[in-house]
Amino acid sequence: MYLLEGTRQRGVHFDTACVTGVDVVNGRVNGVRLISGARIDTPIFINAAGPFLKDVGRLLGVELPVYYTKTRKNRPLVGPMGVDGAYVIGGLSGHGIMSACGAGELLAAHVTGEALPSYAPAFALSRYEDGEYMKQLEGWSENGQL
Repeated sequence: MYLLEGTRQRGVHFDTACVTGVDVVNGRVNGVRLISGARIDTPIFINAAGPFLKDVGRLLGVELPVYYTKTRKNRPLVGPMGVDGAYVIGGLSGHGIMSACGAGELLAAHVTGEALPSYAPAFALSRYEDGEYMKQLEGWSENGQL
């Protein structure tokens, strides 16, 4: 609450609304549509929808490999969603409090174009397009790794 109140004191306004669509123009995020009918222009969309991560991904035509709040091997998804300006942070599987700072910092680096740490690909959605990763995935046991 401290951070929330501090941002409000600095003039930040928070709205709570249901996103019903994400507009994409020329392959890039252009805005979001809300259940109220309002539209917000924005070049960046971050899917941080927790248990609704998969549903929100579908708004962009992206199938996210999550099952409720986790990925198959319990590694978070943090990074680009495959549409310019769209990012995902989720699949934290109940470890959100423990991993929030690291996941948030990694997402911020993706969004701002900062240098990415060497471990960034381990959490990227694109790892599921890597044949070697998929072979490794088949050989891993269900160990609940984070």
